[in-house]
Amino acid sequence: MKVFKFKVVPTTGAIVVKAYVNGYKLNLLLDTGATNTIIDYNILLMSEIEYMFVNSIDQPLFETASGIINAQWVNVDSFISLGIHNVEFNFATYDFLLEGIIPEYDGMLGLDFFQNNKICIDFVKSEITIS
Repeated sequence: MKVFKFKVVPTTGAIVVKAYVNGYKLNLLLDTGATNTIIDYNILLMSEIEYMFVNSIDQPLFETASGIINAQWVNVDSFISLGIHNVEFNFATYDFLLEGIIPEYDGMLGLDFFQNNKICIDFVKSEITIS
């Protein structure tokens, strides 16, 4: 069992966690309402993250608070957050800037990242427990 302290962003109530994609540090919102992890495409372009787009005929559609978006699957060798290390992890990427969105964070950590793990978010203690 691993326990991590977190701070809630005062203006939004969001939880921000550190993640490392192929060793490159990102700040992601922990989004328990998101089925999939999604990272801003521009972060991938500006970083030294080595990645490859997953060959697929279709671009996945994601429902967001502001509507349906087209994204693209990306595969990375290593994705680490909250003590969980996923190897050969696929996540979605989307060009927020192209849509006129300037995100405050690098993306969102979705429920797909936590598969095969038990996660407990304790807002009273400001802790996330992973087992």
